[in-house]
Amino acid sequence: MTAGQKLPPDRLVVSLDERRPALLDVIRQARHRITLSLFRCNDSAVFDELKAATERGVLVEVLVN
Repeated sequence: MTAGQKLPPDRLVVSLDERRPALLDVIRQARHRITLSLFRCNDSAVFDELKAATERGVLVEVLVN
């Protein structure tokens, strides 16, 4: 990010229908690091995106309960 660029605003996601797309979007946009806590995640799309993130050099840390 350059000095002239603004950070995107934070989002509060409360709708169940918006939760998954929002998470996938955040993972796809990560450039340096992802720290994530998941509870009973069995969504292959989430794991696929986390794998893709590591392949593009993002440090991924996940706590799965």
